[in-house]
Amino acid sequence: MKPVAIPLVLLEADLNIRKKLSLDHLFLHYENISSIQIELVSVDREEAIRNYGKIISDKDVPILAGAIKCGAEVLISLDRHHFFTEKVKKANFNITIQTPGEFLKKYFSQE
Repeated sequence: MKPVAIPLVLLEADLNIRKKLSLDHLFLHYENISSIQIELVSVDREEAIRNYGKIISDKDVPILAGAIKCGAEVLISLDRHHFFTEKVKKANFNITIQTPGEFLKKYFSQE
């Protein structure tokens, strides 16, 4: 499984780490990003809103569109309010949406 993201996700992570954690955490974040070699996928925001705006909030549409565009198997998010909804489930995008904890437990469990 190869990690893919849209640039907006990396920017949002950067801003949240700066706001909530220390510079040490930010440096660790950069080290992690560079070591796993994330592929970046571009998304046309307006097109994404036209296609998926009725399913998920406009703020999160590019994230969903990026996952669909790259054929992601899993979309990892902590945003339960927007991604873990009946509308998203009923859209049947053939993408599993998981929290980071759920993902790590399923794919990296020692069991």
